Amino acid sequence: MAERSAPDASAHAPSPEPARDAKTQLLRTKWQRAQAKGVPEAELIWNYARPLFEALIERGEADAARALWREELRDGAALGSLQPMNRLQLLRNRIRLAEIEASPDTWYRVGQRYFNEASLASELGHAGADREIFVAHLEMGAALQAMGDLEGALVEYRKGLTVIRKLANADRDHLALRSDLAVAQDRVGDVLRAQGDMPASLLAYRSSQGIRKMLVEAEPGNPIWRRDLSVSHGKVGNIMRAQGQLDGALKAYRDSLARIEQLQQESPHNLDLKADGGVVELKIGDVLRAQGHLPAALDAYERAHATYTHLVENSARSAWQRVKAMAETRTTIVRSALDAS
Repeated sequence: MAERSAPDASAHAPSPEPARDAKTQLLRTKWQRAQAKGVPEAELIWNYARPLFEALIERGEADAARALWREELRDGAALGSLQPMNRLQLLRNRIRLAEIEASPDTWYRVGQRYFNEASLASELGHAGADREIFVAHLEMGAALQAMGDLEGALVEYRKGLTVIRKLANADRDHLALRSDLAVAQDRVGDVLRAQGDMPASLLAYRSSQGIRKMLVEAEPGNPIWRRDLSVSHGKVGNIMRAQGQLDGALKAYRDSLARIEQLQQESPHNLDLKADGGVVELKIGDVLRAQGHLPAALDAYERAHATYTHLVENSARSAWQRVKAMAETRTTIVRSALDAS
């Protein structure tokens, strides 16, 4: 059995909820006072309503955020008093609210407006507006994907890919644009995988993987890009496993796990990294089991189970409880098979 880690000290830290409550109330009070003073609409929205709107979304208070958007921002009509790039920031927050509400129809409609506003900002020559057009395509694609319209989502993701490829090629030293390009390739790959086009999906994932390798080589100390690369290895492994290329899948998963373990050593109390590693251990166990390597599969499953046992002791996330149950079931099945052999 894998040795269990010590409890995460952060799990016993004071709850941030009282501080968040105080922050939200303070922002609400400031906004109400600004209203009473007759502050001009653009200033009222940007300096007072926007911070409150963002705080409510951060706290997941969808009803209050929706009411603020509908009543005070007049369903977004009040944004006309703002500069184009500022309007885009408010619309980004409205998109996040639609995600919280699980309302893909609203998500798509706001995405369309986001695209129109970004296009206008681009025509007016605002710096960064062209990238926001790319963001709009990804948001509309994600909304369509959530609605089950995979073909429509693929169209939007490919439009976004065309936009960001042009921007990235025009400024090859801009690493953040390269990262955006990898994201677009991943989105295309995800839809192609859902459509059952494994070869095309693998091609998109490998393209993303190549970009992420370049980013890590350029900035080896960047933990976000290193984690992204571990995810890319996992996506490639998923496709190879679906295609029956078990040796290739196993190598991809082990490459993913190796990068996660490096990050875990640097951030030993990061529970999300522990969760990443546990999921990959499950996948490694699945491949080894399919190859008939039951003792090695059992080791992988037990490591995954130990990881998620630790995680559920330190967090109430239902997703982690489900993965723990999956690891426990797999461990029991393989141990029983070995006992019977």
